[in-house]
Amino acid sequence: MKSRPKFVFDRNTVIEDRIEVFGVLELVFHGPDLGAPDDRPVFALHVQNQQFEGFYCGNGEYKVRIMPKTTGVWSYATTSAIAELNNQKGEFTCVEESEDHLGHDPLVLPNWWSDLLTPDQAVGPHKGAATVSRWRELFLRDFQKRMDRCLPVRF
Repeated sequence: MKSRPKFVFDRNTVIEDRIEVFGVLELVFHGPDLGAPDDRPVFALHVQNQQFEGFYCGNGEYKVRIMPKTTGVWSYATTSAIAELNNQKGEFTCVEESEDHLGHDPLVLPNWWSDLLTPDQAVGPHKGAATVSRWRELFLRDFQKRMDRCLPVRF
């Protein structure tokens, strides 16, 4: 079975590194061993006017994950009170999705589906988005009804 690609880099990326749009990019940085992992962020990755929290995972490894949503060149830098993690910089190129990462084995996952990357299934620059966007309003209205139940009751 093929699935959405995960791109893991155990180093700062360079512009030649290719990431597919909507693929998961995991950056692994190395620093001091802080003992047991913690669920508090210890650094931040700044990219495309956004900030993503990074965490200590044990054995001196620090990780952050992002999912690029547009093609093009992306640059990033980190900030942290931990000297080894502060001001790490890199860049990568986000490219269009590839047919290589779509598909399935019907004997293993008979109900598996994936987006169709044909031009008629695109919504703006996002290939395959039309395969589910036709239900967007219905889904959001259902979600709204469920959230309305969380509002306090007024007497």
